[in-house]
Amino acid sequence: MQERRKYLRFNTAGSVVLKTGGATPAIIKAELFNISFDGFSIYTPEKIEIGSDVSFELSIKLWNEIIIGEGKIKYMHETKRPDGSFRVGIEFSDIDKKAIQNIINHIQAEICSEVRRKDLSKRRSF
Repeated sequence: MQERRKYLRFNTAGSVVLKTGGATPAIIKAELFNISFDGFSIYTPEKIEIGSDVSFELSIKLWNEIIIGEGKIKYMHETKRPDGSFRVGIEFSDIDKKAIQNIINHIQAEICSEVRRKDLSKRRSF
């Protein structure tokens, strides 16, 4: 099957506070699963309607600043996790793209550092 995504996704730890609009606005706290240049996915305890516009505060453990932006719900799947959560994909609609690029660069640097540490550890064990 051909990959539909334009950008790589990077698994990373963090949290998200979503604010939904519409007839019944809600504030939803969620767990960040991954991020890419055009959006992110989360695990959330609540269903969110596909196509809904949301605002969010994104906090990533590897990054010291909160990123504030807006997005659109692109998909929602019920998970097989014990907590019965939902996996939700959010596409950025209003975000500081430079901040997202900086975060992704930082994540990539951390991945490279981890690979180097593992490689050095293997060399020392010989």
